[in-house]
Amino acid sequence: MHRIVASLTLGLCCGLAAPGSAQSTAESAVAVAPALGEAPHAAQHAAPDADRVDDEHCALRELCFGPMVTLGAITPLGVGAHMRYGRYLGFAVDYQFLPTRIDIAATSSTWSLITVEGRVYPFGGIIFFSGGFGYQNFAATARQMTPVGPVYLSGSLGMPALKLGFGVMGENGFVLGVDIGFNILLGHSKVHFDKATGPGAAYQYGAIGLQAEIDEMAENAMDTIPIIPQVNLIRMGYLF
Repeated sequence: MHRIVASLTLGLCCGLAAPGSAQSTAESAVAVAPALGEAPHAAQHAAPDADRVDDEHCALRELCFGPMVTLGAITPLGVGAHMRYGRYLGFAVDYQFLPTRIDIAATSSTWSLITVEGRVYPFGGIIFFSGGFGYQNFAATARQMTPVGPVYLSGSLGMPALKLGFGVMGENGFVLGVDIGFNILLGHSKVHFDKATGPGAAYQYGAIGLQAEIDEMAENAMDTIPIIPQVNLIRMGYLF
């Protein structure tokens, strides 16, 4: 009799405990399910943040800028500043020059170029197309003998130009690039002459002959090369 009562009591206790255990198991599953479901949701929110960090890789968020050194074929040396905004826009200012004079007979000459251009990177990568303005300067010094000694005369000619070009350039950090441009001359002003020097400067016709020679040289340059190519073989710089 005692065994029967004990068995009934044990069975009743187990029966009452079972619903509670099932409910506890179900609640645990419900509690775990949102936690498992939150992982894709959290990753979905984390992805834009990662992209935003990648976009803000420049000193001023999306604006990268820095110095640039150029080695070219026609104007050999150059210095400048380049910048890039986002993936599609850029800007550049360059000063390029011939570091020495070229001597032809009794005349020596040199030239320099200043350009300001905007750039478009149509594919969001390193390829760009550019457009802007340039100022080509041509300078010459001539020497001529007179009955009283040599006379020296210097003159310079400035030529504004429309600048068009294309090339490749890195986005940020240490960058290398190469590009080619075309400076379409828009006309020129009259050659500006410095004061004649040398013993022959006092001779009446000494400086006049040299002025005519330099004027003719400038006119021939304009007529022969109305479009001046700008070949930049290597551009090296750092965009912060």
